[in-house]
Amino acid sequence: RQLSALCGVHALNNLLQGPYYGAGDLAEIAARLDAREAELLSGSNASGTRGNSFVSATPRGFSHHVDADSGDFSIEVLQAALAPRGLHLINWEN
Repeated sequence: RQLSALCGVHALNNLLQGPYYGAGDLAEIAARLDAREAELLSGSNASGTRGNSFVSATPRGFSHHVDADSGDFSIEVLQAALAPRGLHLINWEN
């Protein structure tokens, strides 16, 4: 039985046929992805200037990879969770 709106957690665990991931595990992956994106976006650009208005305009603590209200995780989080197991998500629309 599914608890909360943690669809990604439940989908992964159903796919893997066991309780391999919890919300905290995927939240940690989301935080790593957010940190890596912030690092890439704040680096030097082609003109040599530093910073990015997108990074400074993003509220602190905001994540593009997890919805704080629903607990839904982005497809990138699910892909990152499956990658160490040698599994890949394929976008059937592309």
